[in-house]
Amino acid sequence: GCALWFAAMAKGQDYKTGEEVCSKARILFSGLGVDEQLAGYKARHRTIYRRGGADMLSHELDGDLSRIWWRNLGRDDRLISDHGREVRQPFLD
Repeated sequence: GCALWFAAMAKGQDYKTGEEVCSKARILFSGLGVDEQLAGYKARHRTIYRRGGADMLSHELDGDLSRIWWRNLGRDDRLISDHGREVRQPFLD
């Protein structure tokens, strides 16, 4: 949550000059959905696979994707729109 909020502010410092910079971009791209689709939460997904094999892991990944809309998408949209920007999630399209 915090990383998206700071990214949505679109303010920072030019690393060469030290001057403050502000992006005028209105769209922020998010990588949300990759971990849920490709078992990217290594420790949790590895444990599930070891306990129940591919079937249990597949069931868990399905659950991750079914929960993502109420667990993450609404929160991320509110954080980013707080700064007048829009979010895009290309991995969930």
